[in-house]
Amino acid sequence: AVFSGAVKFDGAGPCTVRVSHPRLAAWGRSFDVAAREKPFTMALEGGARLEIPERGVYGLLPVSATLDEGGKKGGNLGPVWRLWPENAPLDRPGRITLPLPDTIKHPEKAAVGRQTGSGWAWMQGSVKDGRIQAEISSFGALSVVEDLSPPRLKEMVPEDGYAAESRRPRIRATVSDLESGVASWSLECGGQWLLAGYDADDGRIVWERDADLPAGSQELVLRVTDGAGNTAEFRRKLAVPGL
Repeated sequence: AVFSGAVKFDGAGPCTVRVSHPRLAAWGRSFDVAAREKPFTMALEGGARLEIPERGVYGLLPVSATLDEGGKKGGNLGPVWRLWPENAPLDRPGRITLPLPDTIKHPEKAAVGRQTGSGWAWMQGSVKDGRIQAEISSFGALSVVEDLSPPRLKEMVPEDGYAAESRRPRIRATVSDLESGVASWSLECGGQWLLAGYDADDGRIVWERDADLPAGSQELVLRVTDGAGNTAEFRRKLAVPGL
């Protein structure tokens, strides 16, 4: 049989919920209850800290946190703090402070990551005195992540050595950055800057074809920078017809 029950919290402060049944092992969980009308601060294991401003939670919110010292699976960079209730939204952003793991070699390329279904969402933070701070809008699993990989090119048109039939050929590229995401991009042909838009949904950069390319043998240069400052450069040779 499945039994369900409800707990009503009287106000802010520490609280422990215990469940007992003659045929089940005893169960208990301690919380720190946050209230909407006052700011909330909670010291976490491992030297981390959670801060929520006044009017940051909806009503009363029981908060607990566990520390997974094993870190993230698959190239993990450090421990993971799991804030419960998972995915609990905040009305006003809170702030998480995490210690930088010894495995972080380039703090300027580090951020607080929030676990998602596909990986870790990058939340830019500030690093000071061996710690990193970031704003959070909901609870979940948080860790310090480091992005050392530049953006990657999936496809680029035209191909290298292309002979264009007009001075406004189609130019597009599909790029990806699974860590910190694409932050900026630039496109040039023969030193001439080209107006290009970026669609974050499909990772596509497309030239607007708003001006003629310089005639002759030219080099097309695409530079893409991610949120951690890693830059990748992609080049293509092409011949542009004259007038």
